[in-house]
Amino acid sequence: MGNISQCCENSKLQATIFDLNEENKKLKKRESDEQHSKEQLKILYDKLLSEKEASNILITNQLNILKNDNISLTQRNERLKARLIDGCQDKAALDFLAQEYEEKLKKLDSEYSSKIQELSAETQKLRVELMLLTDSHKRRILWGALKYMKKYSLQNLSASIDRWKEILEDPEHLETEGSVMFKTIEFDVTSIYDDDDNKVNQAGVKAALDMLSEEQKATISENPLMIYYEAHRGRGEKPMSIQNVFRFFEEMLDKKYEADCADLEAKRAPRTMPDYMMDHLIRVYGLKKIAHKALCQIIPTLEELNKKRHSLGILFSRLIQVIHHDPIPYQLALFLTKARIEFNKLVTNALKDMKTRNIEAKAGKSDNDGAAFLIDVMNLIYNLFDTDRGSRGKAISLLKPERFTSEQFMVFRICHKIIRMGETAENVFAGFDVDRKDNEISRDQLIEGMRKELELAMPEDEATILFNVLDPKNTGKISRDTFLQKIDIKSHYENCKSLNLTIKKSKFWMVLIDVYKTVQIKDAAFLMSWFNSQGKTHLNFDEFKNYVLLLDPDLFPEEIQSYYDDGLRLNADASLDGLTSESFCKVIIRESIGGKGVRDFKLKSGGGFAVRSLSRKNSDLNLSQDDIQPPTPKGKHSRRMSGLGAQPPTRSRTPTLEMPTPKHRKRGSFTGLPPPASSKIPIPRSREPTKSPEPRSSQTPEPRYSGFITEMRQSEGVPRTSEEPKSPDEPKSPRFGWQRSREFNIS
Repeated sequence: MGNISQCCENSKLQATIFDLNEENKKLKKRESDEQHSKEQLKILYDKLLSEKEASNILITNQLNILKNDNISLTQRNERLKARLIDGCQDKAALDFLAQEYEEKLKKLDSEYSSKIQELSAETQKLRVELMLLTDSHKRRILWGALKYMKKYSLQNLSASIDRWKEILEDPEHLETEGSVMFKTIEFDVTSIYDDDDNKVNQAGVKAALDMLSEEQKATISENPLMIYYEAHRGRGEKPMSIQNVFRFFEEMLDKKYEADCADLEAKRAPRTMPDYMMDHLIRVYGLKKIAHKALCQIIPTLEELNKKRHSLGILFSRLIQVIHHDPIPYQLALFLTKARIEFNKLVTNALKDMKTRNIEAKAGKSDNDGAAFLIDVMNLIYNLFDTDRGSRGKAISLLKPERFTSEQFMVFRICHKIIRMGETAENVFAGFDVDRKDNEISRDQLIEGMRKELELAMPEDEATILFNVLDPKNTGKISRDTFLQKIDIKSHYENCKSLNLTIKKSKFWMVLIDVYKTVQIKDAAFLMSWFNSQGKTHLNFDEFKNYVLLLDPDLFPEEIQSYYDDGLRLNADASLDGLTSESFCKVIIRESIGGKGVRDFKLKSGGGFAVRSLSRKNSDLNLSQDDIQPPTPKGKHSRRMSGLGAQPPTRSRTPTLEMPTPKHRKRGSFTGLPPPASSKIPIPRSREPTKSPEPRSSQTPEPRYSGFITEMRQSEGVPRTSEEPKSPDEPKSPRFGWQRSREFNIS
């Protein structure tokens, strides 16, 4: 029993020990947890302590900022108070001035009220006088009209009586003569369309006219001559005499032609006419001050000539791109300079011929608007437009003399064409008469023969009129005898040198200008119509490249890229997604790709350097005059400048006027700009600016206008032979003619 109880106590004791051990373990675990919590609390305490320090620093900084803001606001408040005080003082001053001006206005109101009443009374008197003058003027006009009608009625009556007498003497003469008005144009085998589907539409014509109008406005606004004149026109300079102005322009154009020859031979693009005129003025007068004074004397004279509608005055104004609303563009100015030299040769020949026949010339060099025989001018037109038959035909049709009826001029043209072909009227009729049955031709044979044999085409209605003239009896056929009677080569030879068949230089120039405008409008309208037919608002590079390669397959890739970049710069919407219709057309026309816009009006040197006009000012390229360098030839093509805005003056693959004068050439061909009269081509002045001009050679001939030069020099108190050296800081001389329009300092 005792052992059993002891065992029970031992087991209880062991259980108690086990419980105590478990309790001890729990206590140790709790102690470790508390130790861990204590460490965590310590970490948290340290963290809160650091945050407290950071918060104290932040609060201190914010407090400093607020103190600074308080100081600045206080200062600003002080300034506003000062401004408020000043404003109050200004208000008081303004109130005083307002009161003073109010009193003055009351005085002026009373004064001008009395003056207005006086002017009203005077206006009534002037109205009465105007009515009297108007009645008197109407009576004078009526009296003049009656005198005019009487004079020409008598002349017409006399002519009718003479005509009646001729009919009585030769009744058959009435049947073979007719008076029909019609016009002809040359058959243009080189159509302005690339295919029958791309026709010029009205929208394209309107867009082309708008584009060319914008180009004209830009040319006038950027003209350096007009800019300088507008800035100095109030100096009261006396206008130069008309004769001296004309002599100056004639001499300048002679020198310009020689300079163009030298530039083209050196593969440089010639200078623009405004640039060359300013340079020529300085070279002639020696002193820049006198040259500028002469410019301020020339332009008023041109203004007066434009008001009087003087033909030569208007042409010279358009040539240097001043005053007139329709300036002559760069390419056409070069062509006219060349054509003027050729026309002057015809004038000289006409004067010699008249002198040989003891005939007094009606118009010569004495009146500055020399005249040449129509037959010679027509031959010149054929030489100038040796490939572009459309331009040639339009030019010849515009040459009709005033005393010629359209019928007579058409017969004259047919005779002239037959002679140029080396044929006779009999052979031409035989060519018309394909059937060769009864020596008669039908209407269709006449039209087809005119087109094939003589390369002349007429509209349907005019062809009908011509047929009726050659068939006065309405038989439906034109007999051989009637045709030979109308197309009389012998009579043509006898009358082609008549004084009534002369063309003045001003009319010749106007004809070339009209033809050039027609060419530009046609080509620009076609390009606009083609662009619109694509159904796109922008043309990407690949589409642009494909089209220009159709126009000119010889273009290099870098040229095409340069043209495309130029077009992007011209986009009115500043888009880089492609070319708009306007920029596309401008690039093609300005660069004359494929001859578009110029055709036979382009001059070309023997080396293949084609003249191209620049499409923008230096300011568009962010270049100064000192940064500009002349173009450097690279291979076949010469590039003016690098960059997006540069337009290389590359050659053209279209027929152009050749610069060299070969020893052997085909009959009737035209070689373009020949060398000057001297055996040596004058060396052009260096394009690099010099500090002082070279002294003039003693062998240099005196200009024909030396009289008014002497007068100008004496008015400035400068000897005739003096030269003004250029100062080191003087702007460089403008020598870059390949730039269409630019800015330079001429003050």
